[in-house]
Amino acid sequence: MEISLSNIRITGQNKNYWLNKLQDFADSQDPEKYSQIEFGKQDIRGGISITWFDHRHCVPKQEFFKPKDMMLGFIQGWLK
Repeated sequence: MEISLSNIRITGQNKNYWLNKLQDFADSQDPEKYSQIEFGKQDIRGGISITWFDHRHCVPKQEFFKPKDMMLGFIQGWLK
């Protein structure tokens, strides 16, 4: 499944680790329901979101997180 990062940066020594985790999370989703997942900043207040897109590019599901670390923790917990 395709992923995209929108207005969010994954940096540091563990950049590749987190990019692989994001891809693993996307690959664990139902490919018949979703075609793309976007990870990124929601608005100027700094909220982070995970947005699922279906095959018509509509948004059937979205999760919001305040800091980026909470989103990364959610993904890590999902994959365990």
